[in-house]
Amino acid sequence: MRMMQRRAWALTVILLVALLAACSGHRFLDQPLHEIARIPAPGGGYEALRDGYLLVLAGNRHLRCYRTADGSALWEVAVPSEGEERVWSTGFLRGIYAARVATDAIPLVVARTKWVARGGDVRATSGGAVVYVSGGQIRWKFGPLYDPYPYMSEDGRWVLINALVDPFDEKTLVFLIDAESGQVVWHRDLAGAARAQPHEVSGEERVLITSRASTGGEAAVLLDLQGRELVRFTMPPPASESLSERVQLVAVLDEGGGHIRLRGRVLERVCDGGQVLWSRVLPRGFERYEGRPVPGTDLVAVSMERSGANRLGVFTLAGERMWESPGLPHLAYWGVATGGIWWHSFRRGSNKGEICVVDLSPGSAGAGRIRRYAYTADAYSDVYVSPGGAYAAIRTMEIGQVLLLRLR
Repeated sequence: MRMMQRRAWALTVILLVALLAACSGHRFLDQPLHEIARIPAPGGGYEALRDGYLLVLAGNRHLRCYRTADGSALWEVAVPSEGEERVWSTGFLRGIYAARVATDAIPLVVARTKWVARGGDVRATSGGAVVYVSGGQIRWKFGPLYDPYPYMSEDGRWVLINALVDPFDEKTLVFLIDAESGQVVWHRDLAGAARAQPHEVSGEERVLITSRASTGGEAAVLLDLQGRELVRFTMPPPASESLSERVQLVAVLDEGGGHIRLRGRVLERVCDGGQVLWSRVLPRGFERYEGRPVPGTDLVAVSMERSGANRLGVFTLAGERMWESPGLPHLAYWGVATGGIWWHSFRRGSNKGEICVVDLSPGSAGAGRIRRYAYTADAYSDVYVSPGGAYAAIRTMEIGQVLLLRLR
């Protein structure tokens, strides 16, 4: 009798713990990963993962396209090269440069490293061009440019390119190019070091240009796709050089909506006139705070990071905390997907990793649930989740393979 009572009590405790986890939004669902294919990637790695396509740059020469549904090869194209010219691996841009639509198109940088001397100053720079590949064909080539840096818009209809006027001058050139035709829609010459990148505002595509202001803070300009200026403002300089004190622009809202920024560990929304509409103080003790808008939602995600202790939180545009993760001691990196966030945990000295995806779509029945996928790799791996959160690609550093996986 006592044994049955103990078992009943243990079962009750387990059910209560599960119920509390579900009510708090932290429902842990361990699910098996469905491996679709193992794709060879010698000397390179995947460049873009979408819900329809996986693009792999192999050996800095060949771009290959695979269908994510079954891992079948669709096409391969050899990017032209001369002498030391090569395709630059631009995988580090993947979090903001892969289009969310199902497209097999991608802009690649074809460049040659050059050593340039002037007045006793010697600098290494890249002189090259941006090559746009789609459907297994090179559609257009734009250049030559110094240090070209391309982005692809979320809807896949245009390409934004940053470049330097001169390797010794911090002047920046920005071009908006129609992806279909390769024609320049507009361009800007910017004084000083600046960066232009796609920025979604309430479902509308915009261009955000940020640069260093004379006050030491960051100046920002929001443009529409015709190059018309919509919003202009300057953020204050950081209180110190520490990463935990930096001032970071998280999201720019449309005309009259202001912007959201991180000032140290304070998340705040500021109107166009500079007045702080609300502020939320994040927990102290972290070494780094970073914020990103969540595409397809009116939400922003914030990471709080330090060695051995990390956390993620999600806030509405009104400053309300919508969701918070448990402690993430082995967080490797994280990203945003359409209507959600994801992160990758990997224990150093182990071959076990974990991919977690959280659906934050408005009205979703599974909103706030954590879907966890454990995997084993023979080496430390690089992971990326598709913008729609449906697929993951794991590139193992030593094997030279990309594991294509279905998450849902």
